[in-house]
Amino acid sequence: RCTELGFARVVHALEATPDLVREAASDVLADPAYRRSAERMQDEIAALPGPDHAVTLLERLAAEREPLLSG
Repeated sequence: RCTELGFARVVHALEATPDLVREAASDVLADPAYRRSAERMQDEIAALPGPDHAVTLLERLAAEREPLLSG
């Protein structure tokens, strides 16, 4: 999924070599598009509800004992 979003390169563990990892890291660090994509993702994550919202949902779930279909 990170690759689709444009902020990472995937190096499969069974295929990884030091040279392949070095090349992938160098590509990511050299291309500003990766940083822009990562910053967009950072902004999206920052806009999500925090732990307090999760606690509220868990309390509702415990009280109602029914699936929560909306926030």
